Amino acid sequence: MGKKMNQEEISRLIFVWLDGKQELTSAEKKLAYQGFQESIKTAAKRTLYRYNEEMVSDLTEDILKSLLITIRRNGIPDKPKAYLDTTIRNGLKKLFGSKSDAYKVFQKKTYAEMLESLENLGKIYSNNIRVSVNSGLEGDSIDEYSIYGYIYDLAPNYEKLNEDFVLDLLKEIDGPVEISLLLNQIVNYLYGEKDITLSLDGGDGEDVEGEYPSTPIPIPDEQLMQDELVDISLFTERIMKRIEDFSKNEKLGEELFIKLLYLTMTTKTSKEIAEFTGMASKNVEYYTSARAGNSTRSVIKQWIDELAALLINRSRDQVISIFQNEIMGKMEVEYESYLKGIK
Repeated sequence: MGKKMNQEEISRLIFVWLDGKQELTSAEKKLAYQGFQESIKTAAKRTLYRYNEEMVSDLTEDILKSLLITIRRNGIPDKPKAYLDTTIRNGLKKLFGSKSDAYKVFQKKTYAEMLESLENLGKIYSNNIRVSVNSGLEGDSIDEYSIYGYIYDLAPNYEKLNEDFVLDLLKEIDGPVEISLLLNQIVNYLYGEKDITLSLDGGDGEDVEGEYPSTPIPIPDEQLMQDELVDISLFTERIMKRIEDFSKNEKLGEELFIKLLYLTMTTKTSKEIAEFTGMASKNVEYYTSARAGNSTRSVIKQWIDELAALLINRSRDQVISIFQNEIMGKMEVEYESYLKGIK
């Protein structure tokens, strides 16, 4: 068939194959079928926390029917890859163990990247199955319950469970540990044992002192569709303009308002925010509390609602993560002098 086809071309070939109105060679039909199967498999591994090949295979027929209905009604979509990806993701939702399962995979991959980074720096060793701070990877690996116990004991000492935490965790274990078990237990800890009550999305009646918004876990650009990237970019520009306008009119003053807005998107408690800003804790609670009508938290929630309306195929957790990473990143550049020293 000549040169190798890219994903856009393969996606269009899949729709042409399903449409059945054009004559395809046997090689083209085979490529379309293989491309269809691979698209589902790839999406499943990216989306599902627990990938089960048999269960994913059982969904193939449902996804196929959905695509055929689209073709019969409207013909081949103008953006075949985007439509194919969306249809597959919607089909895979039937396999979600909980509303957070689709997001767990991103966290798991993030920690896998941390392990790779630490290995590249020569701080840990692995054989792609086990990992350790020592070069000796043989011998018995500790069980998952012991791994969780180490995490449970160590995690409260860290503001964020980042690379430093992972390295210190492996130092505490001081022996080989299976990578898959390690990653699963870190994610299990994040979702099952946090002593927190207030998320970035918090509602009425929640305890401000217990606030601990979701830690931003970036979603790689290649896992976002092109139209989503455009929407996110335009949305970010609008929000940054609003922040600029608000900061000039806010009676707190520009610098203090910027600090409060940024810190509301971090894991800081009201006491810690008070230390950074020099404000009284009660005043911090008033300006950041989810219960205050014009608070930083209520404004952020409104903006997240706007982003969610644009990213209709993303879970709430994913939207919050995208919002935090985009807005916080822009603020760190635009207001560097105000936010310097805040980690």
